[in-house]
Amino acid sequence: MSTDDHDTGNQDTGNARGRAVVDRIEAARFTPVRLRQGYDMSEVDALLDAVQQAATAGRRIRPLIDGATLRRVRLREGYAIDEVDRFLADLVLALP
Repeated sequence: MSTDDHDTGNQDTGNARGRAVVDRIEAARFTPVRLRQGYDMSEVDALLDAVQQAATAGRRIRPLIDGATLRRVRLREGYAIDEVDRFLADLVLALP
């Protein structure tokens, strides 16, 4: 096997992992909350968009997730904190 063949295989593997991350994010649904604290919806959506873009480009997503600080909201609609935290933790654990 030539070096070029090997590199293509790694790229295909990376693309498959990136696609898997994108698919998980696209399938994610979080419960909206109003009367208790939740994460700001636009910030969660922006983080997930950035993670999708990084995964599609083959860049590391863990630094994005680990470095994220999501604002908590109350008295306006937000995403359930426990669901978002669990999803992000599962996404990081699924990484190689």
